[in-house]
Amino acid sequence: MRSLATALRFSVGVLVLAACGAPSIDDNLATDDVKLPDRTTVPEQDGGTSSNVDSGTTTPPSTDVTVTVTLTGSGTGSVTSMPAGVTCTGTTCKGTFARGTQVTLQTAPAAGVVFTAWSGACTGTASCVATASADVTLSAELVSLAGTWAGTYTNTRVAVGCTFNNKGNLSTTMTTSAPAVAGTETITGLELRQIQGCSLVGSTTGAAPSEPVTITGNTLTGTWTFGVQGGGKLAFPYTATVAGNTITGKWTCATCTGAFTLTKP
Repeated sequence: MRSLATALRFSVGVLVLAACGAPSIDDNLATDDVKLPDRTTVPEQDGGTSSNVDSGTTTPPSTDVTVTVTLTGSGTGSVTSMPAGVTCTGTTCKGTFARGTQVTLQTAPAAGVVFTAWSGACTGTASCVATASADVTLSAELVSLAGTWAGTYTNTRVAVGCTFNNKGNLSTTMTTSAPAVAGTETITGLELRQIQGCSLVGSTTGAAPSEPVTITGNTLTGTWTFGVQGGGKLAFPYTATVAGNTITGKWTCATCTGAFTLTKP
């Protein structure tokens, strides 16, 4: 009996110890260190790199582009666009358009001013048509006709049965009074010939009064009518092109050939 009681006490003690020392289910939930994946990290797959989806958003490219035109030269004016949107401040004209827009640009020179050329995104003198897939920059040269242009000329013509080989210096002083442009000219080297036999008598200087100049794009047309010695008059109809500070022209009378080149300092 003694041995049995002792054994029972020992067994109870073991059970009590086991009950007191074993962790509970609640203890396991509270103390187990279970590492959860970082929610901000995308696991690496197939050898790819991981990225943080919360590191920021990518800024989409701008859907707008800028068209900028710089006005150069001695003249003034502005630039217009189709569709509308370009405005000018001083010598800079600028507009913002949706990417991919086809923009047509035209110059609007002031009175007495000639548009001579685009440079940059467009060239030549026609309207500039640009697709604004990216920012567009270009220049427009505007030249004022006001002032004195001087140079040389040649003019061979048949008149009264004689051939006159005129050549020498030519100058024109142009003034502008919106919308008209007029020039007063002087010329040297006008040949004087004897009507009988066409022999050369000498040469003289001619002067033309103020006469209108017609501007079409960068082209000038008109007629200079020079008064010559003895009271006669000699007409020099012409067409000319303006490029930079140079006017290059030719005579358009039916019986004459020749050309002239004038520059302005």
